[in-house]
Amino acid sequence: MNRNENYEQEIFQNEKSIKDNEDLNTKESSDLEDREKTLANENDLLKDKLLRLAADFDNFKKRSDRDQKISQKYANELLLIDLLPVLDNLDHVIEMNAQVKDPVVEGVKMISKQFEDVLAKHNIKRESSIGTDFDPTKHEAIEYQEIEEIDSGKVIKEYQKSYWLNNRLIRPSRVVVSK
Repeated sequence: MNRNENYEQEIFQNEKSIKDNEDLNTKESSDLEDREKTLANENDLLKDKLLRLAADFDNFKKRSDRDQKISQKYANELLLIDLLPVLDNLDHVIEMNAQVKDPVVEGVKMISKQFEDVLAKHNIKRESSIGTDFDPTKHEAIEYQEIEEIDSGKVIKEYQKSYWLNNRLIRPSRVVVSK
């Protein structure tokens, strides 16, 4: 083999090596582009998932805050329900001794008034129903009486007053209704 043939063979080998490298580079470039697209898609999916999780967390916080405010607003309801019979008994003592001038009765009146003031401070109000129309959502009819001078369906007597906590009925009035 002569020198020219050696050069030709070397050139041929180099050209083949260059061609193989170009093919390899093209394949690697194509693989990298595919990998880049895959990673971009995964990135978009993860961003979307992150946004959804952030929105879910924000909604959870809002729900938790709302639930906590509602719990605080009505936390005293059970205590109030247990205390109402005590106030009812004070009212009965005052009612039964309305004509008596006794220091003990006066003391009971002061205690009852103080009790009502404390309830009012905590958005608890007492409502009298005498003379109003009977409303089954606010009244519990325990008796009906026929009275000609009074329209049918009017509350004529009240055994227990209704109580409201933050405009929500805690206990309905127990009433006598005209028919």
